Amino acid sequence: MTFTKKTFWLFTALLATSLGCAKALTTDEACTTSAKVGCDNLVRCRGPFGLQREHGTMEQCLAVAKKACVESVSRPKTGTTAEREENCANARKALTCQQFLDAAPLAACEAPVGPLKLAEVCITGNQCGGPTTQCQIAPGALCGRCVNRVIAGGDCSMGKACLTGYNCVTTTDPVSLLQTSVCVKRAAKDANCNPGTPCDSGLLCVGRMAANAAAGTPAVDGKCTPEVRTKGAPCDARNRGAPNCDAGIGLYCSNAAAPASDMTMLMGTCLERKLAKEGEACGTVLTESIECEAGSKLVCTRPYALNPMNPTMRTPEGVCKSRSAVGAACGAASPACIPNHTCEGVNEDLMMAGKCQPRDFPLCASRMVPSGAGGAGGGAGGAGGAGGARP
Repeated sequence: MTFTKKTFWLFTALLATSLGCAKALTTDEACTTSAKVGCDNLVRCRGPFGLQREHGTMEQCLAVAKKACVESVSRPKTGTTAEREENCANARKALTCQQFLDAAPLAACEAPVGPLKLAEVCITGNQCGGPTTQCQIAPGALCGRCVNRVIAGGDCSMGKACLTGYNCVTTTDPVSLLQTSVCVKRAAKDANCNPGTPCDSGLLCVGRMAANAAAGTPAVDGKCTPEVRTKGAPCDARNRGAPNCDAGIGLYCSNAAAPASDMTMLMGTCLERKLAKEGEACGTVLTESIECEAGSKLVCTRPYALNPMNPTMRTPEGVCKSRSAVGAACGAASPACIPNHTCEGVNEDLMMAGKCQPRDFPLCASRMVPSGAGGAGGGAGGAGGAGGARP
């Protein structure tokens, strides 16, 4: 075939067209990658126990993680994109296990910038203005509003979230008994720590002693020390003579049943935590710490202790039950909701159960009154009873 000038230009045009029409990344592809990286990291760093504890099987892990990702990308007014999920997944793939276990922050996984402005109705943080904002949801509310995260030293009461790297610390005035909540920077490894200066992720405040007026002894700061991640290693569940064990990798300290008032330096040993099936006992059973397997399906539901001095107090032992589905009762004496759902209307302080609802933004937008026109709204929603920010 003769390669004429006309053929050359036709070939060039076709090549340019093909390069310009590269296949766009789909939500399904990005979320498949994201789910696989998350579940692979879980197994790689927390071992078979981590997978069994969180989901039971790899299939369940992949299904739950992908569903959450797809909902995040597909939700109305979201700032999350398929490309962002893919980039975050690639960054998480490169994490060391130490970084994974310590929940190290990653720039590629920072909260995306959504289209919603401050005070607008939201249901998750990725609809708001990025890492410096949050979707603030009041206790017992399904929906919230976009607000700025609180800076260092700022008031973080009523569920307001601090900037990344800071904790909301609540202190009580011994005379007035008034509580104050402010954002405080987390302390690094080997730094001094106390109730007003918490440690960073993966660290525990070890050796901290409160003041004892009767004995005339002052308060003593502790040191931020890594959690124990070795089976058989010395530990102290009270974080006095040694740090506690890392529950995330399936360990608990054998002296976990020692009361907080016990001032002895009796040490324990890190033991393997047991997992219970549906209908079996969980929580603190005698001296053992037992969790439910497949946490995305089962949850340890502990009944009220019927203590007249503390009506909301729970018994130490509970039963593994299936998580509540959409429309079912949740919270209080009922099991928590299935993943990616909210317990709407729950009030743990009043021992009132709520109802499991999907995170439905159109529903929120239809319920909420305009900001300033009758209050912050939210109806009788619920965020698992805890309120605060939602990622």
